[in-house]
Amino acid sequence: MYRNYVIKIGIDHHLCRRIWLIMRLTTLILLVALMHVSASSLAQKVTINHSNSSLKSVFKELKAQTGYNFLYTESQLQKAKPVSIQVKNTELQQVLQQLFTDQPLTYELDRKTIVIREKPRPIKVISQGEPHHLDLEQKQQPIRGRVVNEKGEPLAGATVYVLDGEGKRTNVLTTSQDNGEFLLTDVKEDTILEITYLGYSVSKIIAQAQMGSIMLKPLTTEVEEVVVSTGYEQFDQKSATGAFEVLGTDIINRNTGQDILSRIENMSSGLYFDKSTTSASFSLVGRAPNHNLFLQGVSTLRSTHTGASSPLIILDNFPYEGDINSINPNDVESITILKDAASAAIWGAKAGNGVLVITTKGASKDGKFRMDVQSNIQVHDKPDLYANPVISSKDLIDLEMDLYEKGFFNSRYNARTKLALPPVVEMLYRYDNDQITEGELQHAISHYQNQDVRTSMLKYMYRQSMLQQHNVRISGGNDLYRMGMSLGYDKSLATRIGDRNERLTWKLDNSLKFTDKFNMDIGLRWNIGSAERSYGSEYYSDSGYRFPYVSVADEAGNPLSIPWDYQMGYIENAGEGRLLDWHFRPLDEARNPVQQDTGNELMVDLRAKYKLLPILQLLVDYRYARNSTRGDTNYNIDHYYVRNLINRGTELTDNGTVYHFPYGGIRTFSDQLTNSHYGRMQLNLSTNIHKDHHIRAIAGMDITDSKAESSGLTMYGYDEERGLFDTSVDHQKQYPIFDNLASFGTIDYPISPYGYFIDRSVSLYFNGTYTFLDRHMLSSSIRRDASNIFGVETNNKWTPLWSVGYAYVLDREEFYNVDWLTQLKLRATYGVSGNVDNSLSSHVTMSYTPNGSSWGVPYQGGFISTLPNPNLRWEKVKQLNLALDFSIGKGNRITGSIDYFHKLTDDLLYNVPIDPTLGKSNATRNIANTETRGVNVQLSSINIRRPVTWTSHLNFGYNNSWIIDTHTKYAGPTRYVGDGLTVSEEPGAMIYGIYSYKWAGLDHETGLPMGFVDGEKSMDYRSILSNETQLEDLVLHGSARPLYFGALRNNVSYKDFTLSFNIVYQFDYYFRRKGLSYANLLNNGNGHEDYNRRWQNPGDEESTHVPAFVYPLNSSANTFYLASEPLVERGDYIRLNDIRLDFNRSLRLRTQQVGMNIFAMINNVGMIWKATKLDVDPQYRSNIPPPRYMSFGLRLTY
Repeated sequence: MYRNYVIKIGIDHHLCRRIWLIMRLTTLILLVALMHVSASSLAQKVTINHSNSSLKSVFKELKAQTGYNFLYTESQLQKAKPVSIQVKNTELQQVLQQLFTDQPLTYELDRKTIVIREKPRPIKVISQGEPHHLDLEQKQQPIRGRVVNEKGEPLAGATVYVLDGEGKRTNVLTTSQDNGEFLLTDVKEDTILEITYLGYSVSKIIAQAQMGSIMLKPLTTEVEEVVVSTGYEQFDQKSATGAFEVLGTDIINRNTGQDILSRIENMSSGLYFDKSTTSASFSLVGRAPNHNLFLQGVSTLRSTHTGASSPLIILDNFPYEGDINSINPNDVESITILKDAASAAIWGAKAGNGVLVITTKGASKDGKFRMDVQSNIQVHDKPDLYANPVISSKDLIDLEMDLYEKGFFNSRYNARTKLALPPVVEMLYRYDNDQITEGELQHAISHYQNQDVRTSMLKYMYRQSMLQQHNVRISGGNDLYRMGMSLGYDKSLATRIGDRNERLTWKLDNSLKFTDKFNMDIGLRWNIGSAERSYGSEYYSDSGYRFPYVSVADEAGNPLSIPWDYQMGYIENAGEGRLLDWHFRPLDEARNPVQQDTGNELMVDLRAKYKLLPILQLLVDYRYARNSTRGDTNYNIDHYYVRNLINRGTELTDNGTVYHFPYGGIRTFSDQLTNSHYGRMQLNLSTNIHKDHHIRAIAGMDITDSKAESSGLTMYGYDEERGLFDTSVDHQKQYPIFDNLASFGTIDYPISPYGYFIDRSVSLYFNGTYTFLDRHMLSSSIRRDASNIFGVETNNKWTPLWSVGYAYVLDREEFYNVDWLTQLKLRATYGVSGNVDNSLSSHVTMSYTPNGSSWGVPYQGGFISTLPNPNLRWEKVKQLNLALDFSIGKGNRITGSIDYFHKLTDDLLYNVPIDPTLGKSNATRNIANTETRGVNVQLSSINIRRPVTWTSHLNFGYNNSWIIDTHTKYAGPTRYVGDGLTVSEEPGAMIYGIYSYKWAGLDHETGLPMGFVDGEKSMDYRSILSNETQLEDLVLHGSARPLYFGALRNNVSYKDFTLSFNIVYQFDYYFRRKGLSYANLLNNGNGHEDYNRRWQNPGDEESTHVPAFVYPLNSSANTFYLASEPLVERGDYIRLNDIRLDFNRSLRLRTQQVGMNIFAMINNVGMIWKATKLDVDPQYRSNIPPPRYMSFGLRLTY
């Protein structure tokens, strides 16, 4: 009768132990290896022989032999002398010293790049690679100098750092005065100084008593003329034709969310987070809410709530299809947002919504040992439950008493189902049945009138939530082996008691150099996460609370029962003590978590690179990803859910108690396992033809094989202590329901249908860029995708996705002479990308029902899920992009870009009616078309440089989307009126438009709402709600999503302190606010506070739009009012989103320099302005907005 059940959560226990052992051994080996790495990366041996050669040709040969890049400007090389040098098997450092002897240039080592600089006079410029020796006995003298620009003008506020013997900053520093002068005392001559100024190049010099004028050069000069020699293909933003935006670690680490999406919210133009369905009362703190993501408007009509609108996520070179919450944002180095066709079309049929490319921190880039330790904590306020405006307890009780007198509750009270009644109504029945006195009745009514369930819920069921984040990263190595490893741990206690989650992440990256031509990268990533939730989530609804004048606990905090499924008077006497406790106590349920979701993700990355020719490289990539999740729902016998089912299945006989429903707990498992393989082979080409032409190109093939499995099991009569459950349950047998509360019952089939999904795809691609004279760039890409989910007709047709682009750097022309506009670049791209829906198939698919019933008759059967569709194909997105990049003023005082885009979509998947004799009444077909236009703007400015530094960053986005055609017939007004979150079907209609019935006010005599029929005022709701009302008869308010949105971020720095604050805005959109629904008020006790403003007497229609309460209820009038004009509000707002204060200081611990950052941050600060006068947050519509929270953190870098 019973069996043991072995729990397998994701990864096998023995496999977990082996992986954990490998992690420990690998960490030990790497730490030992780091202790023995070479101290110098300039010890490589080179052999060169040049006579009267140019310095540039020597750089080229040194790069080929060592792999070092040389960064220089053409103007620098013009000042260089011819070089004659002959060395054999000589260390690079010695060669460089010999090379730069008697040259007007010197060099600095920056990781694997050798930066060439001019030698200022009379000050000697040195590099990190150039040896220097400090005389400790040298007499100390004051160090004086003056920092100026190219014109000799003083630079006030320049920072002068004193470096130690290893070239690292110490805690000794000063800043230049208004005249540019600075003074350092107690600093020895020959000490190294580093001078920095925002917008200018960094200068390192040897300290002297009288240093004279120190000239800094604007960064614009270096950026304009820089030439980068990498030795392998590299994508440089200056040579790009496409529209993309790079978010670095400074942006990613500014926010402290546990997920990567919350880190980049409001940080990019064109990337919109739709929070209209987000609720603070349900969210698990630290886990990303189910936001809908849109990049540059709408590119698909599939349900946005399933994430179909979100951009493609690329994680370290491959598409990522796991839970984005499992990515540790502290591991992320940068995020590149690909916005237009030229940048995104290389990803083909998956890139129609845009692409987010996430690049994580890999192995050390320069081999130096580094350690980074971070620790953050967030403290969240309790959610504002009072943000949901509900009817007062007194008004609700008065209404219930009035309805009681009218006999509204009699049918429910006398029904055999004994459905729950409001507490006051039950007291009225008890009084009429002489079960309580009038004094007891009045006392109870007075008590309830002064209660609000939200008060006790905030006190006992919610808490201040807390999120902890801890992360450690180490990296290091030498020329042959480099590594990077991180370990992260997050833990959050959610705002609702009983809810929590944890996450452990581990990442290891290795880079091995076998020869100058061949190297390999190996990466491992392992994430483990879990989340717990309590039962009773339905009592946390934003739409209101059942019986809102009850309390979940008494004054001492003891749980109280509330009416739930059945009348309180009934369950208190049912079974005469032979049933289980039938009361529902929300506080008990919340304190007893029942659901635990766990996830394990393992990822292995391999990359091999081989240089076939100096201009050609072969790249081979492979990834294995294993993702397993388990949902574990464990209701023990103390939970109301179990007690209710057992009681309903209990039969009381003279011989005892018969349990038709198994006595014991109920435990349900749902498992999902995905195994994915990704492979890539690619050729990289990068070559210069003479000095005026550069070609960069890649060509390759991708292959993907992904298998997903799902299954589930429910165990009845579960004994948690012994791990046993009842196996003798007859799931086809019908059993009588206790006391005839219902006709019969059956026990659900314990095993969920097994699911198996295979996704295989093959892609061929090419992308190339041709650059002429370093100012004309022409790019093109082409990609061909084939997949097992596409129809045979699609796979047989060679219809590639492609793009072309052109960029013109106008400021590099000789004739360009606009001093104030220092940089000017024009871009134009056009291309075709696509979207796919992996849930569809070109083949017929079926779903099976193992335990169904119809009119009490059990059956097993199935139904058709998808019909065969040989023409199933990807959605096509055609996009034109025109852009302008610019810089204004010396030192890039203002920089920015303006992008205009125009999208036309074809073959969008949409649900259309079909012949029902085929087995289904509708099907998803490639049939719809849409159009989108928009503009994205980015601006950065240096407002003040001295003595306080103030910079600003503005993101602005505009886009509007509308239907061209869906090839469907008009389905009536109910398709359009509402919250605007469903697709409008008519040609020319705004895709997510807010439509309403025209409002004609309230009737003077009855207070009922009036609309229009044939242009005349009418209360003929049947005609108004029917298909007789055409689309043109409705009122279009505007878009349900903001047409204009963005953010303005400011940074103010003074010495070691930086204050940053972000202002976000959304304009030109509407939302339908909550209104008074008499149907909800009567049936569920959920009512809006507008009840106080309802029409009650003739003349009230002049001051209110809330209809009169009419009994019996006119449901059609109620439906019309809730979809009419008065309930639509303008959503525009400006919000102070966050404020952050940082303190940065460099500390000396023994002989080492340690960077320290301490910060405090507050999020969801408050509203600056909003268009609506209502006390609601328009960003969250009628949902409860997230509470304000504080963050504190410490970061140490070594």
